[in-house]
Amino acid sequence: MNRSSVIGFFCIAQLYCATTTGEDQWAEPPPVSDADITAITTLLVDRYPEFASSAGVKASQYLQGGPDGDCGESMVETTMQGQETVREMRPNTHCEHDLATIYFLPHKENAGRAEAVMAHCRRPSIARPWPDGHVPQWDCTSVTFREYVQLEGQTCDVRLTGEMSTPALDAVRKAGLDAIHAAGKHVPEALVVYHFDGEGSGWGTFGTNECHPEISVEFSLTEGSDPAEADAWATVVMDY
Repeated sequence: MNRSSVIGFFCIAQLYCATTTGEDQWAEPPPVSDADITAITTLLVDRYPEFASSAGVKASQYLQGGPDGDCGESMVETTMQGQETVREMRPNTHCEHDLATIYFLPHKENAGRAEAVMAHCRRPSIARPWPDGHVPQWDCTSVTFREYVQLEGQTCDVRLTGEMSTPALDAVRKAGLDAIHAAGKHVPEALVVYHFDGEGSGWGTFGTNECHPEISVEFSLTEGSDPAEADAWATVVMDY
């Protein structure tokens, strides 16, 4: 998975992506329905048996997509059911496909690290007319096993993809925070996400101790250096 796709997936979980019915403001995308979560979970368990021990879903987002200019904005409909606010995506017949991003609870824990699945799935839009009896099926084209790593000095667990030791991850955090400070930008509280390609390059997103992203940094390991040393990492603070 490349840097841009990982950032895009993370933004789906954190940023405002759809408009709220009757309000001129951005609103977070609604969760995936229980029925669709069940269908996707069954699909993943068949493919990855070890995933069956997950305790369930931590968070999910449902979106719609299509060619630029054809799909438009998907509307979120907010209703009250008793004392509970229910948010659902209003189907848009101009959209070609439905998108589901699901963050599952850990299915394995070891030595202070918890492994969990992050799945990005799509299907032909159910808003379009289909022949009787045909139900579009989900296809999870991107399934990522990532670890939640505890680092001393921050309460947000780092979402790590790729293999990296805790001392090296701590060094990446220090190098990134130093780079952000040197760039004259607001210094975040925590390293939230880190992706390491295993060949010396990676990128990280820094943010709050509540795990809200604020700024990203690219990293490259100096050849022959110790990854557990902060000065071993060359950094580039990203501007968006």
